[in-house]
Amino acid sequence: MADKVDLLISDLCDKWPDPPTVKNEPPTVDQPSSKTRFRFVHIADLRLKPPEFLIKPWLEKDTLSLSFGDPGCGKSFFAIDIAASVATGSDFHGMTVNQGPVIYIAGEGQNGIGRRFMAWSIVHGADLKTAPLYLSTVPLGLCDADQMQAAMDAVEEIAQIAGPSLLIVIDTVARNFGPGDENSTADMGRFIAAADQIRSLYHSAVHLVHHTGHGDKKRARGSMALKGAIDAEYRLDKDQDAIVRVKATKMKDAGLPEPMAFEIRGVDLPLKDADGDTVNSAVLHRVEYTQPAATTRKTGHALGINQRKALEILERLYVAERKSLMRQGIRPETARVSIERWGSKCKEAGMNRQTVHRIKASLESGGLIEIEDSHVIPL
Repeated sequence: MADKVDLLISDLCDKWPDPPTVKNEPPTVDQPSSKTRFRFVHIADLRLKPPEFLIKPWLEKDTLSLSFGDPGCGKSFFAIDIAASVATGSDFHGMTVNQGPVIYIAGEGQNGIGRRFMAWSIVHGADLKTAPLYLSTVPLGLCDADQMQAAMDAVEEIAQIAGPSLLIVIDTVARNFGPGDENSTADMGRFIAAADQIRSLYHSAVHLVHHTGHGDKKRARGSMALKGAIDAEYRLDKDQDAIVRVKATKMKDAGLPEPMAFEIRGVDLPLKDADGDTVNSAVLHRVEYTQPAATTRKTGHALGINQRKALEILERLYVAERKSLMRQGIRPETARVSIERWGSKCKEAGMNRQTVHRIKASLESGGLIEIEDSHVIPL
């Protein structure tokens, strides 16, 4: 993390609305303990204590958790909702929240993520400008020793400024993986060890955002070593009616909480684009949970056929580009897909020029892709 960690939220623009004043007092968190020799204790000497939650009963302190889903299913919206709720102490859709410093390690698209945080601030009336919420300026390669040390240093710097972080979000696993292969048990083991090292520094909760498997949509992508290592796992699905369902699929030391359902609702931001049009973003709005219909489970989300196909093409091109860079010894986090190449592949899949143009515009406005000059990346 070349520039370490910057407080990016307050620097997004000078047009943030002025929500009500929110009192943010970083909680007291134990400092990292010094290394001790390996030893045994008698079971009668164990100090038992009830679980401590950041968000009860969904997210426990000092744990490694993961949420996963298809492109466009709302994974980042869910992670942003959690991060902003903890940073401000706002209730999470009626659930109790313990407030404290939050670090958000974003793989790509800081502008898009920043707009989503702004939308959350507007809807919830919570002041993120004064909240202990920190966003990375570059992705992190967790499998790279040098980058890991830089990340540890940056986390400690934030602790000196705002207090030890209660929550660290890594969005996504792929874009913060570093040199390695998600499908390799050994490489995934290094990634997990690095995430645990960050977690143990201040006993933070570390939450990973990940994609579904290419063949099996019911599990996260890559080596099964990841699921074995995490304490909690949540699957997100989006149906034909644009309902996002979040279901806990693993809780290591507790019962599974009740599933939740959301709509992704648009929010007008106090920003104008180059043409003078209002810039939009979106937030999650909780709705009543209902069981998905059988036809919904087959499709998984509400995108049109061509939109879904175009996103899948882009994801394949992005993964291929990452692997190509890795073979050349170049950091895979720098991967980009040219718009021309993506458009060409979409046309090969049966979409004409006008359709590709409409899809590109709709996916960008929907926050599912980010365009940088002549290149595009999936969010």
